[in-house]
Amino acid sequence: MYVDINSYGMALDENNNAIFDVDQAINIVDVKNKTSTSIGFFGSVGRVEDAFWKDNSTIVLLGSINYPKSSPFVTIVDLKNKTEKQYSYKNSEWGYGKHLCKGLEKRELLAVEREFNK
Repeated sequence: MYVDINSYGMALDENNNAIFDVDQAINIVDVKNKTSTSIGFFGSVGRVEDAFWKDNSTIVLLGSINYPKSSPFVTIVDLKNKTEKQYSYKNSEWGYGKHLCKGLEKRELLAVEREFNK
């Protein structure tokens, strides 16, 4: 299995050069069983830049949201327990879902947890 952060919206132009959509889907691809499972999606203001397996059931996503300012985040996806925990700076003017945190001077981390639909 591997984490696919690049193939969504990828195509070849008339000169066989790769072109990409601005949106990004994050998928787990199981080559053996020929399946692909979506674990995330970003529009034009966010992007996962790297992903790695922490262990057999945990994926770490590293990325940034670029609205209104660039702000890094780390998301830990626990496939076994079907949960996700995201870390970003509280004063990044960006939060996950309804958690929007603005204007703090101190660079505190905000951790937001959610459970996948079962």
